[in-house]
Amino acid sequence: MKKFLLVFAMLLCITWYLQAQPPEFNDSIVINQNFTSDTEIFPFTGQTLYGIGINGNITFNSDWSLVRIIISNSAGLEYMIYETYPMLDTIWNFTFNEECEETCFLNGYIASTLIIQIIDANVYISQLKWSGSPSENIEELQRQSKNSKDLEKIDEINASSFALNLLLTISN
Repeated sequence: MKKFLLVFAMLLCITWYLQAQPPEFNDSIVINQNFTSDTEIFPFTGQTLYGIGINGNITFNSDWSLVRIIISNSAGLEYMIYETYPMLDTIWNFTFNEECEETCFLNGYIASTLIIQIIDANVYISQLKWSGSPSENIEELQRQSKNSKDLEKIDEINASSFALNLLLTISN
């Protein structure tokens, strides 16, 4: 138990230290659609993206629920905008704003499609928020942002695992 708490405290400190610069999205594409199964939509009109995030609402229907949202270009280069499942978000109906995993900072990307992957969940996408202005030191911003997002996921999975192990211990 002490070992777990020490590791958890270290992860929190690392997460605080590696907090990435937040992206600034100054434009939007309105979607206002609900999705319940895998879908591909084409909301882009040739914009050059220097960052993209997503807003909406998700409802998980089971422990196995999954929502993954990806952008793709005409060459097939894909980036994950957002991914979630019950071990990451323990509330089963929630709103999300300006979520971006691999897309917080892009180096002039022209997207053609939005790919929505769903397993036993509902997702309402209200809008895509994007930046049409390049950032300086893009590679460093991408690295910091990705590291920060990965550490957030690790913290959430560890917390979920700890809670599950605690429940199993109590019930036995």
